[in-house]
Parts: sequence; structure tokens; C-alpha cells
Amino acid sequence: TLNGPTVDINISPIPKKFNKESKIVISSTVTANRGSSKPVIMHWSCDELGDLNDMSITSHQAKVSLGIQPSVEYDFGIKPNMLAAGASYTFVLRAGYQTTDKDTRASSTDSVLQLANVNDLSMSQVVITINAPPFDGKLTVSPTTGTALSTDYTLTATDWIDDIDDLPLQYSFSGYRLGKTRDSSVLSSLSVIPNAVVKLPEGYFSQTYTVTIVATIQDIYDSTVETIATVKVYKNSAYSLDATPNSQYDLHKKLKSEVALALEQSNPLMLWQSINAVIPIINSAYCELVPLACWRHNREICSTVRNTCGPCLEGYVGIPGHSNSKC
Repeated sequence: TLNGPTVDINISPIPKKFNKESKIVISSTVTANRGSSKPVIMHWSCDELGDLNDMSITSHQAKVSLGIQPSVEYDFGIKPNMLAAGASYTFVLRAGYQTTDKDTRASSTDSVLQLANVNDLSMSQVVITINAPPFDGKLTVSPTTGTALSTDYTLTATDWIDDIDDLPLQYSFSGYRLGKTRDSSVLSSLSVIPNAVVKLPEGYFSQTYTVTIVATIQDIYDSTVETIATVKVYKNSAYSLDATPNSQYDLHKKLKSEVALALEQSNPLMLWQSINAVIPIINSAYCELVPLACWRHNREICSTVRNTCGPCLEGYVGIPGHSNSKC
């Protein structure tokens, strides 16, 4: 801190890094070195950014009268997503007493610095570093084709890079059939282990049995990046409810066996994966004879009602629920 003749500036400690999506608040205390009846002016600036008006949560400048108080706290906030990932910015706070007899600015948005003598200002600065998420890695799934409830798919996130200060990285996996916000389910919880072996639910016939796998990679500052891969998960004829009279019994027996194994190993994730793979079979409908292309009727694909399109797509209205009528 460089102290001028009138005030001291103390900027509170800040985190080593901020995420781009985070709100940033810089707290400071300005303390008077001597008494004065004139207001104290405070002004934040950043050479790398120029005008701070549009990105500030709070005003980047202020003019306050201390009165009998020896100091004033001044918080400066920056909106999320205003600063670039991987970049550093130097923010400078200047403060001191107003030296003009009155506020001579044409507008309150004009700089308060024109009301003070530059030689009487104190200055302190802080460097804000914006964290960058992991990068340059990939997600692989092996095999790329299999059947529900029987194939073990190995999910692997490899070659992800980040600053050494941001390590260790952690990984989690999820999957969906219709869409990430529609039916996504956790396949593996956050862990430093970059792979997982899972069983997957069957895909939908109208989407050629495609299941999308999402890998989420996170550093110690909680900055994340996602990458996807697609696989085929076909119906398991042994457990299809419309295959044989014994299918329902066989499915129950399979689920009971998988649950017992998960409980024996005290593995809640395995338990969830088993249930997650069975529920789509129970809820699935025969959709191989849908009489129309659902998307042409602005409807979602056939999924849980036999040979019937799903609800209207977002932004369209029509007969509610599953139907083959146009929205």
C-alpha cells in the first residue's frame, strides 16, 4: 500500500483465483489520517478493462462524508462472466479527501478523481486472476455397442490438462437418452478416478438406441468442463417384457441379483446403476410401428406409450400428453 498524506487504504485478502462464472467482490477499508470536513472520494480503475460501469455490481467510485467515523468500508463488485478465463487483471483503488470547494463535475458519473489533488491520493492495488477450466482432454467409451443390463461399458476421461495449482482434477460421469435436462442420470460420482465401469439403460428405438455419456472434469476451484460421447445400448431380449411370458420374472430375478451384489459390496452407486438400467425396461413401450415421424408433428419421440409420439415440443401446443396428433 502506498499511503498519501490523508488516508490509509487496506484491501482485504482475496482468493488466489476466481471462476469466470463467479461474482467477484473486493472489500476495502479507507481510514482517515487526519480530520477534515470534506468528503472522502474513492475510485477503482483497471487499465486492462477501461470503463468499469457496465461490469460493476456496485459503483466503481464513491464520495462519502466520514463525519465522526474514523474509517469507511467500501466493497466493489464485478458481475459474473465479465472477465476472461485464464487472464489476470490489476485493479487499483485511489482514495483521498475532496480538495475542491464543491462538486464541480458535470454529471455524477464523471470521475470523482477530478475533485481531488492527485498528490493527496492514496493508492492500493490487487490482482484478480480468473481460473481456466481443464482442457485438451477426451472421453472414450468401450465398447461402443452393447445391450442393457448385460454389457459393462468402461468410461475413461484422459489427457486433461490444467495449471499445477489447480490439481488434482476430479471426474464424474452421467448419461441421458432424451436430453440432458430431460432424463440425465448419474453414472459415477465426483472422484479423482478418471474412469468408471457401468451398465447403461437401453436407448430408444426411434433414436437408434443411442445413449449420450457426459464426462464432467473439475479442478480444485470448482471450474468444470464437459465432453460427450455416444454409444448404442440395445434391448436385452432376455429381459424385454414383451419377449416371453417369463420376461417379467427374469427381469425381477436379474434386478434382485444386482441389488444383492451392490448391498454385499456396500456400493450405493452400483445399486443406483442397476435400478437405473431396469426402470427404462419397465417403462418402455413398443415403438417400432409408430405411424408417423414424431418430429414432423412437433412432438417428442415415442418412449413410454406403445407406438405413440410423446408430448408437444417446447414452444408448441396441442393435445396434451402422448399422442399422434400434430402440435
